[in-house]
Amino acid sequence: MEPFKSVRTDVPATLLMRGEEETAGRVVRMAPTGLLVEGVRVAAERTPVVIYLQSGERFEGTAKQVGRETVSVAVKPTATRRVKLAECMLRQMDGSPLPTRVDRALRYRVDASQVACVLDDGTEVPCRVMDVSLTGLGIAMDHVLTLGDRVRVGKVHAQVIRQTDLGYGLQVIADDTGTAAQSDDQVIQNALT
Repeated sequence: MEPFKSVRTDVPATLLMRGEEETAGRVVRMAPTGLLVEGVRVAAERTPVVIYLQSGERFEGTAKQVGRETVSVAVKPTATRRVKLAECMLRQMDGSPLPTRVDRALRYRVDASQVACVLDDGTEVPCRVMDVSLTGLGIAMDHVLTLGDRVRVGKVHAQVIRQTDLGYGLQVIADDTGTAAQSDDQVIQNALT
């Protein structure tokens, strides 16, 4: 194999910064040690970043160089991560598109408006469920929540674990029976009822 330093790409990606802020961008360059992402704003260098490529690959790293709408992310140096990056790079060099996985984390897109979100103090606030997975859900609402807040959406008890451009990411704690949800269908049904 011929050695290479980096390749140009145009891969949609989602960045999770500091474990709480999620934003969309595009990976425009890949190297065995990191990625260059455009269309995102990162507050400072050394910010922890997780990058999810549209194809399902996940890379953890640290913001190395921060520009106006660009960030260079140094990937944690493990052999497995470098092999994954090299595989992505080879696909790009061959002209093969990366496979797309809509269900990156077995996340199901839904658009349920007017679902009741019950706050810790018992107040009901309308929200919209945007996506549901076995372990969590994404909601949009006008009410401001903070990290760590516990809420009930439908029959699902959850905790706010991240704020996104569109709303909030919630981690499922349990359903109204007091047990963690058992299937994707059960989580979806309980969140929407």
